[in-house]
Amino acid sequence: MLASVEITIDCSDLAASAEFWLAATGYERLYRRPPYEVLGPPAGEAGPVLVLQAVPAPAPASRAHLDLRVEDPAGTVERLRGLGATVSAEVEEAGTGWTVMADPWGTTFCVCRAR
Repeated sequence: MLASVEITIDCSDLAASAEFWLAATGYERLYRRPPYEVLGPPAGEAGPVLVLQAVPAPAPASRAHLDLRVEDPAGTVERLRGLGATVSAEVEEAGTGWTVMADPWGTTFCVCRAR
């Protein structure tokens, strides 16, 4: 039986990546043990744990990515741009839309309206 979900992101700059993802998600640092930084939702909230893993060079492109589901997508996109993220594409599909972004190290993620 599944006990929990963790998503691991390879990072070439562990400290800076942790600060970006803490600010991007509103998560808290659960612990730091090089080569890892582990982030999770605030106490009492549900969500997957993010494990940031230091790697010596940028990892090859992955087929997996995070979808950040938020109440204010446009405001969130602007806030994340202020943190150094970039917009890759705006997608409109099946009556909905989302923004494809990349963190400052090229990790792709999407900003989507909350369900």
